[in-house]
Amino acid sequence: MFQVTYIDIGGRYKSDTSYAYIIESIEELADRLNAVPFEYEKLSDKYTNMNQLAIVYLFQFLIGNTDWSIPAGHNINMIKSKKPVDQLPYVIPYDFDFAGIVNAHFAVPDKTLPIESVRERLYRGFCLDDGVIEGAVEQFIQAKEEILNLYENEDKLDKITRQNTIEYVAEFYRIIKNESRLKLEILENCR
Repeated sequence: MFQVTYIDIGGRYKSDTSYAYIIESIEELADRLNAVPFEYEKLSDKYTNMNQLAIVYLFQFLIGNTDWSIPAGHNINMIKSKKPVDQLPYVIPYDFDFAGIVNAHFAVPDKTLPIESVRERLYRGFCLDDGVIEGAVEQFIQAKEEILNLYENEDKLDKITRQNTIEYVAEFYRIIKNESRLKLEILENCR
């Protein structure tokens, strides 16, 4: 993260300085991961790497993001490993401005969804084989402290935003650690 000053060279708006991120291109990401970008049209989720897909599904649920679709290629890229034994593509999510964890002032959920706010979580993943989601849940549980520390140690967030975000993440963990909530909100709510 770094600071950027935006200057309107037309002079209509005064300069503004804020924090920003640099996002690598899909080509740069693929190269870094010894992969290539994978072009597709209307690819079904079931034709991707299932274990990695489960992580993407849970990540989108963690951040409260419903603004994505693999078949439509909406806010999703794909890469494919250069290794011949690893031929199923990997899902790469991006563009999280409508995620509940971001809570942007302009973000509203799609009207077709049964939620009224982007802060309400809705699991949008398709149903996967038994044990695949549970395996991904274990990975998130193991990463809990690391994920929470991202926010606890971020001094660029104001105290209220930091606390709200930590609580939002903690609620995700209450869901996935509770067998009945995991079943109700994720396992039985898959498409």
